[in-house]
Amino acid sequence: MFRILAGDKSIPNYKIQVLPGGNEVEFRGGLRAGCAKELEKFLSAVPQVKVLHIESIGGRIVEAEAMMKTVREHKLITYTSERCLPDH
Repeated sequence: MFRILAGDKSIPNYKIQVLPGGNEVEFRGGLRAGCAKELEKFLSAVPQVKVLHIESIGGRIVEAEAMMKTVREHKLITYTSERCLPDH
């Protein structure tokens, strides 16, 4: 818990962005505390998104589970071209 409160320094930062065309979102980086809520904000702001690109080394399992729930709720197609590990 202390590591999470201190900022998850052992897990790389993440970046979420809407890709050109507005139908796809990219998540790149570690699964840090709060990233699932941030993804949900993006998807709420851009409801036409159909595809989630994920490039991640993993991280917090709770965040991964929350992101999985969000992906299912939004009926997103997921895609990775590099790697996506389940946990860190």
